[in-house]
Amino acid sequence: MSFPLAVVGANYRELSSTQRAALFAQFSNPRLSEALKSMQAISGSAAIFTCSRAEWVVSAKQPRWTMDLVLGFLLKQGFSLKQLHNHSGLAALDYLVHVSLGLDSVAEGEPAVARQVVKAFQTAHKEGSCDEPLRRIWKQLELAINRRRSLKLDKRNQGVQTLVVNQLRELNLGGGHILVWGKGQIGTAVCTALQAAEFSHTGFRRKDGALFEAALPSAQAVVVCTGAPAPYFCLPQTREAKLCIDLGSPEQVLQAPGWNIIKLDDLLASPLLNLCNTDRQLLQNIAQQSLETLRAQFSQKAHASVLAKLSNLKTDFMANALPPLLEGLPAQRSLAIRRAIARLGHDTICIVKESEK
Repeated sequence: MSFPLAVVGANYRELSSTQRAALFAQFSNPRLSEALKSMQAISGSAAIFTCSRAEWVVSAKQPRWTMDLVLGFLLKQGFSLKQLHNHSGLAALDYLVHVSLGLDSVAEGEPAVARQVVKAFQTAHKEGSCDEPLRRIWKQLELAINRRRSLKLDKRNQGVQTLVVNQLRELNLGGGHILVWGKGQIGTAVCTALQAAEFSHTGFRRKDGALFEAALPSAQAVVVCTGAPAPYFCLPQTREAKLCIDLGSPEQVLQAPGWNIIKLDDLLASPLLNLCNTDRQLLQNIAQQSLETLRAQFSQKAHASVLAKLSNLKTDFMANALPPLLEGLPAQRSLAIRRAIARLGHDTICIVKESEK
């Protein structure tokens, strides 16, 4: 069977953070999904955006054809095929499961990407773009993520926050005070990681602007963790050796004269943070279980659909097509033909049912 799923997108290896944000904007454009729905190319969609990737997941009866349409649209918007990856059918499902479990991340096994994938499906559900096949996949991904959570891998606190701590250590900034601008999901994770690493730090929300400015003179580094749609954040000029780490996608820092700026893409280019072989194998086992479950579910549904179509075809033929063909035949001959055709239809349906087992 052709699995009704396709995924197109780009990760940190393929596009910059600003370009990934622009790609996500295309995926979030309702005109694209509406145009594809009008062509009956898709029946549902969900857009995933994380610090390291932008993905569009679509439900499609002909996923390869749908991918060609999407890629053609993106080419017209200025994106290159070399900058994008795409998967269709079972390969798309395999890719999505591995992404959700953190097996395609810089910090292997990170939990944050799982939350962002689930959030994408929740948003699609609220907006009415999550159809039945995507809901089925969504629920199975949630089960996989729950099994992953039970492994207690999160205690390692791996993710972009780990990259921040590693960068500060490399630059020997352990003795200075760190300011974290933004206390959302990423900002909170960064503060937690700094606390675990025993870095002196303070976190600020946007409403704490005055307190932030007052703390700047004694700070050695600033970590920007907001998610504005365009650069806006400004730091005053400095002549000291101060560091600013911009975790925004797109970039958040508009001006920071004299500061040493490290962008999200610079961090993502760091050496991979790999799990041990045992933990990686545990996650791969969960991925395989999820794939097998979804394949079985969709296979059963495909068989049920075939059975329904065969049954309707048989009923329609016996009621509408056959009677005119039997006109003028002797009653016994007509009855024998009708019974033979009915038996053929019954045997055909039984063969299809047997193939399900």
